[in-house]
Amino acid sequence: GTNTFNKATDFVSAASGGTFLRYITVGQSDTSNGEGRIDFANEAAAGLNARIRANGDSYFNGGSVGIGTANPSSSHAKANKLVVGSGSACGIGLWAGANEGWYAFSRDNANNTDAYDGGMSYDGSRNLKFHTNAGATRLTIDGSGNATFAGNMECNGVFQIKNLDSSEVGEVSIKAGSGANAILIMESDNSANNDDTWKFQATNGGTFSLYTLGSGSWVSILDIAHT
Repeated sequence: GTNTFNKATDFVSAASGGTFLRYITVGQSDTSNGEGRIDFANEAAAGLNARIRANGDSYFNGGSVGIGTANPSSSHAKANKLVVGSGSACGIGLWAGANEGWYAFSRDNANNTDAYDGGMSYDGSRNLKFHTNAGATRLTIDGSGNATFAGNMECNGVFQIKNLDSSEVGEVSIKAGSGANAILIMESDNSANNDDTWKFQATNGGTFSLYTLGSGSWVSILDIAHT
């Protein structure tokens, strides 16, 4: 005989059988959301592994996801939940328009700063920012290429500031805030020997001084006054 199918209330399911089909549900069976969905389940595990909703949250909870590759789980455990590409040039685009877009690292799946504890953001003013610890901005690179650090910068090797344009002079600038001194400290090691620690200081009053660290306090050995 012929059965009448009500697309608003009925659903179609196949628990087993066939070569490729294991479990699928299509319809508006979720009355709390009232949307069509497709469910993928593992009967042995007695739970859903994936759900695709037409209106509402969708999820994949059965393993890794690959786009452009059929073997995402073959990647290292630190980078195998979502694998994009097959070894050729590719990219992932976050289309945020002139709004702020984030690539976030989460400490918790929650509606607070733990959801974007660290990561990168890009805003409508073309500022690229790097964040840590509750999303605080640590480094900003603006649209002109200027970099601003919000903390201390350490280097365990050779740190070079180089002007790639040979027609221009290389320059290192230290600019203090209004009324403050500009200071450069140079230390050859991190031992208790204070003789290898030097401080260059330009004061707000127009004096340049060279200090060495002796007996736990700075001692001026050279002062040059602006005339």
